[in-house]
Amino acid sequence: MGMTREEQETVIRWDREDPDVHIWSANPVVWRRMARLGIAPVRETTVAGKPTGKFYTLPVNQFRWGMKGRRRSPGSPESLARARQVRKQRRQGQKGQESHTSEPLGGSEIGS
Repeated sequence: MGMTREEQETVIRWDREDPDVHIWSANPVVWRRMARLGIAPVRETTVAGKPTGKFYTLPVNQFRWGMKGRRRSPGSPESLARARQVRKQRRQGQKGQESHTSEPLGGSEIGS
């Protein structure tokens, strides 16, 4: 029997005194990612011969964590309407535009 998604957790632990980061994971996706990075588990737990968790240790200076780009709210209805209008103008401009003209939207120079 496999583990549920809730059971496939990963725990990352490090502190200021220890020069290593300790990672324990029950998630096969994390196991594969660690293997791709060349990080071998230092210990593995099993149940009925099947792996249920893997322990990893790596130097803190080789560990990086953070968040990818935050999701932004879609914005106000007015800004969405403006964005739709700009996209519509661009599409219309591309259809009727000749190959030798390249005037920016708005048609005015910077600083005017």
